[in-house]
Amino acid sequence: AYAVSGRNQSAWTTSNDFVSFVPTCASKQSVTINAAPANLSVFPSSTAVCAGTSASVTIGSSQSGVEYQLRRDDNDAALSSFVNGTGGNLTINTFNLSADVIVKVFARNTSTSCGLDLSNKVSVTISASPSIITQPNPSPPPVCEGSSASFTVSAAGTGLTYQWKKTGIDISGATGASYTIPSVTPSSAGTYTVQVTSACGASVTSNNAVLVIHEVPKIITQPTLSQTLCEGQSATFSVNAGTTTSPTYQWRYGMVPIGGANASTYTISSVSSSDAGNYDVVVSGSCFPSITSSGSILNVNRLPQITTQPAASQAACVGQGVTFIVNAGSTTTPTYQWRYNTVPIGGATSATYSIASAVLGDAGNYDVVVSGACSPSVTSNISALTVNASTVTITTQPVSSQNICEGSSASFSVTASGSSLAYQWK
Repeated sequence: AYAVSGRNQSAWTTSNDFVSFVPTCASKQSVTINAAPANLSVFPSSTAVCAGTSASVTIGSSQSGVEYQLRRDDNDAALSSFVNGTGGNLTINTFNLSADVIVKVFARNTSTSCGLDLSNKVSVTISASPSIITQPNPSPPPVCEGSSASFTVSAAGTGLTYQWKKTGIDISGATGASYTIPSVTPSSAGTYTVQVTSACGASVTSNNAVLVIHEVPKIITQPTLSQTLCEGQSATFSVNAGTTTSPTYQWRYGMVPIGGANASTYTISSVSSSDAGNYDVVVSGSCFPSITSSGSILNVNRLPQITTQPAASQAACVGQGVTFIVNAGSTTTPTYQWRYNTVPIGGATSATYSIASAVLGDAGNYDVVVSGACSPSVTSNISALTVNASTVTITTQPVSSQNICEGSSASFSVTASGSSLAYQWK
């Protein structure tokens, strides 16, 4: 109901008329009562915003023909301009706020100017923007592959949330003040940051934290399983440690470290038989544990050699047997070829060569060529064979008898023909 100034401040309603409180007036006048805007719901009941930003207030099912304005509840100061209703939910933003405030909604009929304050109010709290107190370590110590790595931030603000990122990309599930990688891999290396957001939606991003990963010792190419070389040749062993961080090497022979053999390759410039055996390498790095390669077997073939020469010379009678012998020592896989006057003798391919029954034509120079798995071959000294004729003829026999006095001398003589004759009286 509304009071009419100067008319006893009496009130009237739609059931009364003007005459009812002005008895001296003989005429009647009609009074129209315009309906006020509907008292609609307002939400949210409370919200938090950052200082210097606006708060959003929504009127449920706003009315067409009604305009709405946000105001301070304590002094009716306008917090927004008037906004016309749409028939649906209507959201109005306050001016930028700097302090906590209770916001109410004033609704006014655009035709009649009838208005009212909607009963629901919104409590707006100003939240401080977040700030980082302690940054993540910008250069944490390198982490060995398989170990854990952690990042931590300390921040101030209201209702803080965290999102860790790698090279600017969100890390799923990394939403705490700390982030831990339980077992790093080479792909874990990179730049990490964290975005800290307060309840009001303001956010701040930390400084970069660069994670360096040291890779554990590894071998991606093993040494050759085995190699066979000749004495005097060079032998090389090599290994590939891949992406091992700061690799070091120690080659071993028979599991005993080789002095000075500390590179990814190890070379013996001229091998000897004593170098034959098993080699491996221990690869270490800035991380543990070390790793040992598979074994590499070195086989060393001995060069052809002659340790015992054939006899320098020998003589035989016609029909007698003759044998030539050579000793090739430790020659690897030795083969033999006997020669007569430098011409190979067919089938004479063993360490010995025998003539079962010598003839005069067998006389001459014999030698043997010793070959093996390695080169060059070696040729023995010459062995000279002399073959004597086997026929001995006595051309003059000793006297058949002789008489001499006791005490006198006695002589016997014989004349014979043949080669290289020797005599034995009996």
